[in-house]
Amino acid sequence: MLIQSYFYYYVSWALILPDFVGELGLPYEKEFEFAKNFISL
Repeated sequence: MLIQSYFYYYVSWALILPDFVGELGLPYEKEFEFAKNFISL
């Protein structure tokens, strides 16, 4: 459940405040870009 919370926070920040997502310290940049391209955001 904790990992899912990290994913939720990362995606939320990446969509709403992309300039500050690096401050979260979570290493999901590549995964987020893949998912974004996959669903064409």
